[in-house]
Amino acid sequence: ANDLELVPLLLGDGSTSGTNKGVMTVGKAAPVTKSRIEELFRTYANTGVQEVFDVSGGSQRWHIKPTELGGSNNTYSRAVWSMCQTYGLNGIACKFKKLPDQVYSLPNKQLAIFVSRLIDTDGWICLANTAEIGYSTASKELADGVVALFLRLGVAAELKSKTSTCK
Repeated sequence: ANDLELVPLLLGDGSTSGTNKGVMTVGKAAPVTKSRIEELFRTYANTGVQEVFDVSGGSQRWHIKPTELGGSNNTYSRAVWSMCQTYGLNGIACKFKKLPDQVYSLPNKQLAIFVSRLIDTDGWICLANTAEIGYSTASKELADGVVALFLRLGVAAELKSKTSTCK
């Protein structure tokens, strides 16, 4: 059950490449998402959490890093790392992220949980004049996958592109 929440959170706000493997970045305006990530990390295979509040670059955000209990703060959680390997998330730069194959076989109820966690990260829901649900990603393959998930759940979806600075 934790995988259904952690995998989409890592896809959206997590770093699975470079020196920040498994680190989640959450904006200051998302305290519910931050507390849920911390809870998931703590309960996922008894993983500890290291938090760093960052105000660099004019933004305010939390970096939440899963660590091995009993290890130093520089010891990444083997449980989270293993989960990333299982779902093919390790070493993937933002523009190459994609939905794990396992997601497509989830029952609709579990798929809805997965999609809601994706929206918690890089998505939005707007209920102004018309209802709109959206998701932003630098990855064309991830965007195509999210459109497919929306359609499977009965949500009309279309893909729009714009220039990205993601490397």
